[in-house]
Amino acid sequence: NESDLMRQNIAGIIDGALIITLFLIVTNNLPQIILDKLQSPIRPELYILIMFGIYRLVALLLTNGTLGMWLSRIKLKKIDSENLSFKEKIGAAFFVLLNGVGYYNR
Repeated sequence: NESDLMRQNIAGIIDGALIITLFLIVTNNLPQIILDKLQSPIRPELYILIMFGIYRLVALLLTNGTLGMWLSRIKLKKIDSENLSFKEKIGAAFFVLLNGVGYYNR
């Protein structure tokens, strides 16, 4: 059955918190010489958004779900079948759900 919006939001919050935490850990533990080379006009928030998209893409391609989805007990699937195509997983990584793909309870 289809999952409710609350579970979907909780999954997103968990995944977002994970990425922000990893970003902070990495940037706080890099040596200053590397941080100086990484200085750019790009705001850190953009890096976090890029990391979030990459995380979702890798998680969906390798495990068919993210940590937040697993903890919220939801999954992405098509109405007529369990497995998403490669194209659908790429779209879902960036929150573009194609061809009847939706969030469902596990």
